[in-house]
Amino acid sequence: MMNLGSTQPRGQPLSTRFNVESSGALLEALEAAHRQLETAMIALEALVSEGPPDPSQFGVARLRISQANLARSQIVRKICTHLISLTSANEVEAVCELQRRDAQQFQATSEHIRRWTPDALCRDWEGYAAGSRKVRAELREIVIAEKALFYPILSRM
Repeated sequence: MMNLGSTQPRGQPLSTRFNVESSGALLEALEAAHRQLETAMIALEALVSEGPPDPSQFGVARLRISQANLARSQIVRKICTHLISLTSANEVEAVCELQRRDAQQFQATSEHIRRWTPDALCRDWEGYAAGSRKVRAELREIVIAEKALFYPILSRM
């Protein structure tokens, strides 16, 4: 007869038996993702402030932001799934709204990256710099909203 249950002892918490991340681990991961994204944005801002940068250097800075934002977004999806089953209806509504805003912002960032190819950057540096400032400001707004919503909820769980 095949045993379909967990191979871990039944006395362990479900989060351990089924590899569900704890609220504390999710909070730590989100804090780290926020720091990584902010560091990447500061590095890009430094490059942008110096005028048109070396294309390879600039590509690396943009890639770091993209990777940091993707990592943050993946953690946020895990957090949303985690919280939707554990929080009040009002908090679930706020989580879903933030998730919607994040998806819109992620789309806007993707469009910005597609629009501003290396050739487009060279042709209109000022236009790129303005668009880049707007995208970074929107990313920071999302991070502020995540901190305001997720940090307190995850801290108390």
